Amino acid sequence: SELRQADAEFMARADAGTIRRITESKERAEANFAGSMRKASSARSSYDGALLRLRAVAAVLADRRKALELAQQAAAWEYTTKCRPLVKTFGLRMPCQEHFRHVLKRYNSLQERPGCAVGAALPVTPAGVAAPVCLFETSAAVASCVR
Repeated sequence: SELRQADAEFMARADAGTIRRITESKERAEANFAGSMRKASSARSSYDGALLRLRAVAAVLADRRKALELAQQAAAWEYTTKCRPLVKTFGLRMPCQEHFRHVLKRYNSLQERPGCAVGAALPVTPAGVAAPVCLFETSAAVASCVR
């Protein structure tokens, strides 16, 4: 409404030559505006398509990371429940020790450093046999989960 009021005041003060020049350039201005809107719409469509592809790839990556974590947890469980007791009880050097060491080395090599300052502020702990479920509602809860 303020813009319309300003337009009405301008039209009341404008002379006939100014109004004629404005009306002559209106068609060209509308064509320029339509062309700019087409470019903006095309850019937005391109951006939306790229964002959809990125989301799809991110979902696949998240699934693969979760599968990797679960595989590491399963390997840790097998080692903890079957191999380590034999090593500790009988002092045997079992092949499962070497296998687990290689698996753990491979798992750690596939881990990525956090990409943000918040993730980098927390110490990274390896996936355990039974990780605690933590809800970070208080700083004490964060401290208990990070240990």
